[in-house]
Amino acid sequence: MLNFVKVVCCGSGPITSKANNRVKHARKVLMNRRVREKEGLIFVEGIRLVLDAVAAKNEPEVLFFSDRAISNRDYGAAVQKLIRTLPNDKVVYSSEEILQHLADTENCQGVAAVLKKKEAIAPSQPSLVLALDRLSDPGNVGTLIRTAAGAGAHAVFLTKGSADPFSPKTLRAGMGAQFRIPVLPNWEWTDIESYSRERGLALIVADGSGDVRHYSYDWQEPSVLVVGAEADGPSAEVLKSADCCVSIPLAEDSAESLNAAVAGAVILFEAQRQRLVG
Repeated sequence: MLNFVKVVCCGSGPITSKANNRVKHARKVLMNRRVREKEGLIFVEGIRLVLDAVAAKNEPEVLFFSDRAISNRDYGAAVQKLIRTLPNDKVVYSSEEILQHLADTENCQGVAAVLKKKEAIAPSQPSLVLALDRLSDPGNVGTLIRTAAGAGAHAVFLTKGSADPFSPKTLRAGMGAQFRIPVLPNWEWTDIESYSRERGLALIVADGSGDVRHYSYDWQEPSVLVVGAEADGPSAEVLKSADCCVSIPLAEDSAESLNAAVAGAVILFEAQRQRLVG
C-alpha cells in the first residue's frame, strides 16, 4: 500500500488539517442542503456508495481516501482502480482523523467524495411513478426510493418540503438507489399534476381512509402513486387532485396506520405483482 500511495500522491503524506480548504468545502457540502443544491453537488461517504455514484456518471470533484479504504479486503482493489482513473488534483490522501471529520457515520470506511450530481431527467412516458408529498424523514425517503427502484418504478418525484433525497442519511437509507432511478426533488404539486395529466397517468393517493383496497386497483394502468407526509398524510390539494384513494386493510384492533415507507412498499410491490402476472 505504501508504494501505491507514493505513486498516487507523489510521495507526500496524508493531509491532517481540518483547516485545509478542500476539507472545509467538503464539510459545507456534507452539512448544508442549500450548498449542495446551489452548486449541484453531492457528498457521498462509504466505499460502495462512492463506487456506485461514480459508476452512475456522477463526476468526482474531489475524492478523499485513507489507508483503510485502499487496504479493504473486499473493495480495496476497486478503490485503487478508481483513484488511478482520476487526475491527481482530484485525489486527496487523508489521515483517518480527517476522514472521520468528514464522515456522517461513527465508523468511517476511509473514503468520501464530493461529486457533481448528474442531472436527472423526468421520463417522457412512464407507466409507474412514485411521488412523495412533504415526507420529512430521510430514512423514509431513502427507503421509498430504494423500494421504488426495486419495484420497477420509472422515477421518484418529491414535493417541496420533503427531505433532501441526496443528503448523506437519505443516500444510506436508499443504499444508492438514487443512482439507479431518476429522482427529482423540489416539485410543486401543481407541476406533478400537470406532468401526470399530460401523459395520461392516473393520480393514485395512499390514504388510510381510501375507499379502494390497494390490491383492487388496476396497477397495470399508467399511474402515479402518491405517499403523503408521515404525520399529516396527503395534503388537501393532493386529495382534491386524486383519481383514486387506496388504503391497506389492517387487522382489527391493530395499529391505526402503517409507517409511510412500509405502506408505500406494500403498494408498490402490489403494483409490481399485478404487472408481472399480467
